[in-house]
Amino acid sequence: MWCHLVGHYCFLVNFLWLSMCLPSHMLTLSQHKMEMFLSAVMLLLVGVQTAGSPVSVFRPTGGSVTLEFQGHLQLEKEDVDLIQWYFGQEKIMKYAPLRDSNTIFTYQDRVEFNKETFSLELKNLQKNDSGLYSREIIARETYVVAEYRLSVLDPVESPVLPVVYNWTSCDSCNVTVTCKGRDLSLTSTCDCSTCCPEEEHSTDSTLTLSFEADVITCNHSNPVSWQIATMDIKALCSRTGQNQDLSLPGPVSSWIRIAGGALIVTLCSAALYWWVKRLERGVTEQFVPADSPSTADTNV
Repeated sequence: MWCHLVGHYCFLVNFLWLSMCLPSHMLTLSQHKMEMFLSAVMLLLVGVQTAGSPVSVFRPTGGSVTLEFQGHLQLEKEDVDLIQWYFGQEKIMKYAPLRDSNTIFTYQDRVEFNKETFSLELKNLQKNDSGLYSREIIARETYVVAEYRLSVLDPVESPVLPVVYNWTSCDSCNVTVTCKGRDLSLTSTCDCSTCCPEEEHSTDSTLTLSFEADVITCNHSNPVSWQIATMDIKALCSRTGQNQDLSLPGPVSSWIRIAGGALIVTLCSAALYWWVKRLERGVTEQFVPADSPSTADTNV
């Protein structure tokens, strides 16, 4: 919008300078033109005064938005000469009410202009539609400008809330949880009655961890959507006399089971080996022949 105003201003200044340099026999015509353009300068100055901070608008990908401004209610429709909508420096459309002429330059299949409210509706929004939109209303004695900062965002992903560590005894319960959402992560330690709230922000989303009515809540949100994951702390603290370390990953637990199994097999093998050796020794002693009496007498 400012670039549009500066461009108009530079054009008017150049025209005024040329008018002052014209010969004297063209002075009357130049003065008439000068009066016209001085009026245009006044309208331009009014527009600069009415220009404020852009209105922030957030919409989800694939959704729609209607950009409207209540300033037109102060204008008589028959006094309006031209309405123009811009996306950055690119002109989207223009409408001349007196001629009922409506021209769409871009967004051919995704834009709809309301001739009564001068609002602009954009459909099937995509991320590259994010940016600054401006509207200019040129009337006989007024120059109304409105600006909108549109942000098109994807809906957030569902967060996860795994338990990292859980210690439960007869008189206490400590639970450590991790709240994860896309590229954000929070870790907090809770007991049966309290849990430290946490919050973290990224460029387009927020992750919060809260505790209320015995429920731990992980909330992943942005201006257009939100998703939560919850956990009942009483369910984790209901059993007493238990110490569960849930931080061990699956492969570590598997190796522990394998090592335990190998130890049992080794002990069983050693016991079997000892039993077989003992059995063999007993069989050998049973079948060794003793000296007979007849043999002893013959030798004598």
